[in-house]
Amino acid sequence: MVSVPSTLPSPSRRTRRGRLRSPGAHRTTLCGVAVVAASALVLSTAGSAQAAPAATAVPLGTAEPFAVLSGSAFSNTGPTVIAGDIGASDPSMVGTTSITLTGTNHGNDSVTASANAALTNALVSAAGQGPGDPITADLAGQTLTPGIYTSPSALSIAGPTPLVLDGQNDPNAVFLFQAGSTLITQPGTSVSLINGATACNVFWQVGSSTTLGVNSFFSGVVLTLTDTTLNTGATLEGSVLSSGSVTLDSNTIIRPACATPPTTPPVTAPPTTAPPTTTAPPTTAAPTTTASPTAAAGTTGSGDEADTGDEDESTYGQVGRVPVGSVDTGDGSTADVPPARPTR
Repeated sequence: MVSVPSTLPSPSRRTRRGRLRSPGAHRTTLCGVAVVAASALVLSTAGSAQAAPAATAVPLGTAEPFAVLSGSAFSNTGPTVIAGDIGASDPSMVGTTSITLTGTNHGNDSVTASANAALTNALVSAAGQGPGDPITADLAGQTLTPGIYTSPSALSIAGPTPLVLDGQNDPNAVFLFQAGSTLITQPGTSVSLINGATACNVFWQVGSSTTLGVNSFFSGVVLTLTDTTLNTGATLEGSVLSSGSVTLDSNTIIRPACATPPTTPPVTAPPTTAPPTTTAPPTTAAPTTTASPTAAAGTTGSGDEADTGDEDESTYGQVGRVPVGSVDTGDGSTADVPPARPTR
């Protein structure tokens, strides 16, 4: 039989032991919270240091040569300078006479129609990338590296300090900004490109309208779904491609000469030099030898006649004078005949 202790621990003693253990347990809990908090801080810091998702250049197709393209109306006020082509679906383009244009005004021709179709494809392509790093604050004063940056609503540059885009010494670095609604810059704001970043590789995909502030400086290709307005004195290094209307006011828009991949030159066969033509020396015909009258007489005349004819003493085979009378009459014809030539 198992014996039962006569006394059992009192409840008070158990309570005291429990109270003695409580501070240790409390300290352990605090330490665990501190560790978790520190881990969360490290993860948060590491996450903010990571690069944005990589972006690819938006294909512009036949819209690429345009500095200003409108899928609707086009109007300009005041002296505006544009380097690149312009065009609008509405043929009544207002204020073009006060534009200094380095490029072609396509108006509402087939080139503009093709470019507007390409713009639709470009908007779809740009919106289809990402999602990128979320943008929750004004972009002024930030320095960003290549990648995709997304805002579900508006994008703005409102502060006095510029938005800096750092290409990290990569001339092919691409920046893509996606705005769910508007893109608005305030007067005097700017976008600065450093370390190889180029306006050709900066894209702004805007879900509604774009407004660039008075005397602001902006960079990149602006792809706007509705209307685009450049207020007085706004400067753009890039292009404005808008499915809606475009309104300009004494602006400068310079579409940069974007680099294109080199093409392999066609292989050209080395020129072949034809050998010089050998010209035969002119042949000189041998002079025709004409038989002398003496030879002719010697070969064709009768020998007897030659021997009996009255010949001059210095020539042979010819009759010096015609004999007169009969030979036997002694007229002297035979006396004048020289001796016969030796027979050959």
